[in-house]
Amino acid sequence: MKANYLSIFISIIFLIMPSFSLLSKEEITFIKSNINEVYASTEVTQYFINPLNNPIELIISFPIIEEISLNKFIIRVGEKKVISKVMEREEAEEKYDYSLYAGNTGFLGKYTDIDKKSYSINIGNINPKEELTLKSYFIQNIGAQDMSFEFIIMEKYPTFHYKELNQNGARNKVIKANFIIETQSKITRLIAPFFDEMARKKSIYEVKYSNDYKKAEISYIKYQDNQQNRDITDERYGKKFGYPGKVNQPTFLISFSILFRTENMNKPTLYYQYNPQLKETSYSINYVYSSEKLRNISIPEIPDEDNRISYYSKYENDIIYDTPSLFIFLVDQSGSMSGNSIYIVKQALLLFIQSLPPGSYFQIIGFGTYFKKYNEEPVEYNKKNVENIIYIINNVIDASMGGTNINAPLESIYNSKSYDKINLNKHIFLLTDGQVNDREGCIKLITVNANKFRFHSFGIGNYFDRYFI
Repeated sequence: MKANYLSIFISIIFLIMPSFSLLSKEEITFIKSNINEVYASTEVTQYFINPLNNPIELIISFPIIEEISLNKFIIRVGEKKVISKVMEREEAEEKYDYSLYAGNTGFLGKYTDIDKKSYSINIGNINPKEELTLKSYFIQNIGAQDMSFEFIIMEKYPTFHYKELNQNGARNKVIKANFIIETQSKITRLIAPFFDEMARKKSIYEVKYSNDYKKAEISYIKYQDNQQNRDITDERYGKKFGYPGKVNQPTFLISFSILFRTENMNKPTLYYQYNPQLKETSYSINYVYSSEKLRNISIPEIPDEDNRISYYSKYENDIIYDTPSLFIFLVDQSGSMSGNSIYIVKQALLLFIQSLPPGSYFQIIGFGTYFKKYNEEPVEYNKKNVENIIYIINNVIDASMGGTNINAPLESIYNSKSYDKINLNKHIFLLTDGQVNDREGCIKLITVNANKFRFHSFGIGNYFDRYFI
């Protein structure tokens, strides 16, 4: 009897957790993300094997997501490796057709729409049973949510299509993901949806920490539901690629976020990376504001995985409003700002003006060859003053002030005693394309007065002076 019970138990486990060995290679998608406090890089590995007895043309479509950048991709077909080259579209298509005519494997990449929201690779003459490996590399910035760093898992990945595709056969049945979080200080919180009871029934996961809790490795496996894939077949999607009828458009449906806090996340963190080819260095700084109450929360011995500490409620109770301040907006109205640039500036001003903390004061100063104060003195942030300035932004501000002399309005601000009467933190917001008359003199003037006003600069348009900004 004991032997029979054991046999039944093993069978049940086998049905719930099928072995990878029973799955073909192309049914498994491997995802690996390396995450820190500023950005995350994700590598996705996918396989495809031509199941037919004749050569096929395969289309790989890449999602274009605004917040996530496709860094690069590598395609191997058998022993062949794709080396991409940019050329005129007609020439590329001609070479692709010639390659197919000669019986070779051809590659052609192009955007599939005018807005460049999707990108596809055509691969011709994939032989029967020939294997293709695709490695895609994505980069994204880390955001913030609930007073924590937030890594958003990508929902869609490259998908494979060909004319003879069986729409009822869902590939990518298993997602095997590995998320590695490495931080500069101790991880004090780690929250992910698959930690809850419902998710535990649908997926398998494991979390391992380093001894100093500065590194967390999350292993995650999810088995796809075939019905989900069948439900998202789309006839329009098929027509987009020139295929009749519905085409299986598998998406992984694993969209969720991982939240994590660190012991020193209230301190600004600076990352930099040097590119020896371009001889340029990029910098990125990340900082999540926290109030005194949050700073005084005791650090748990092990990372909080059960959401025992509600940072959001403490944040709302403690700093429901930002700190009131004096805001001076310096708006470039020179001729170089005409067209789309002045439109962008006006939209930004409308957003800024309607988002100031209660109790603040504000002033807008336009500048070009001369400068103009649209309210002579800073005014209190209230409904009447906001309505007045919104009218001015919409109907008065334009790009008609000639040259770009920013020194004059800055000297007027720094030499005035009227601002001293307002006992608040003082900020200057500069919105410009940066093509100023005296760049070095302007930078020196701002630097000398840095103890009086905190300065924020915003480059407008595609050709702003990056050095100055």
